[in-house]
Amino acid sequence: MNPMNISGVVPFSAPATAVWQLLTTPEQLCGCMPGLQAWRSVSDHHFELDLTWQFGPNGQKPIPVTITWTRLHPPIELDTTAVIIFNRLPINIDGRLTLKATVPADSELHFSITVTSPNAFIERLARSLAPRLIDSYFACLKRSLLS
Repeated sequence: MNPMNISGVVPFSAPATAVWQLLTTPEQLCGCMPGLQAWRSVSDHHFELDLTWQFGPNGQKPIPVTITWTRLHPPIELDTTAVIIFNRLPINIDGRLTLKATVPADSELHFSITVTSPNAFIERLARSLAPRLIDSYFACLKRSLLS
């Protein structure tokens, strides 16, 4: 299967240090995860989540996700890996988040994500859903900075 690469830039009306704090606070990040049922911290940089997706083959059965922050370079870069087990098949996600200050009170989050799956159906599903989920996730993060 061909990996799916997604990248973009998200402007924030907040300094890079505030955005970094948000990106490295699991309690705040998890509040923006669509379908999140539960999350656990395994270590400072390793987390397990249970997600549900109403249209999935599992119905409302939780979908396990593991996320690891593989490299942190505060307050500039954060590399992550995630594995989603969907219908007993892994979906691997590697990501890099890079923060850039644009003016003292604003910043930009540059992101790149590579998604790989051994299943063509799951790959097509990911290609279809990813843009909407990413937009929703970053919009929620922006709102949480305002509150």
